[in-house]
Amino acid sequence: MNLKLTPTLRKHLGLQQLISKQPYKDSKTKKQPSIIPQPILEKNEYRLLAKMLAAINHQLNPEKLSLEKNIVLYQHPNKTLIFDDVNIEDDNQLMHLTPLTTMIQQPQLKRPVWEKLKTL
Repeated sequence: MNLKLTPTLRKHLGLQQLISKQPYKDSKTKKQPSIIPQPILEKNEYRLLAKMLAAINHQLNPEKLSLEKNIVLYQHPNKTLIFDDVNIEDDNQLMHLTPLTTMIQQPQLKRPVWEKLKTL
């Protein structure tokens, strides 16, 4: 048996109305979709970069990874690694390397990148 007590009857009986601390979810309100940031690299690209850096005794730090105009940049302690074109001349602060996706598609292109990374 389900009895509903009116506010007057509750007051007369000395009962208090209990209110839940959890917010009431109205089925009519639309739930905002949570924004999940897109990863900068695909899984295979990330693995390749991690292995390449591990080979030169450096652990990949995701916070040092960025993307500018569809070009992957990594802030190594010695130089900024730019994965755009291995043939671009480097300077004291920048090292240009083959794009990660290209190295995955054409593994023979890893060798020139490896030769450059060994100098870090």
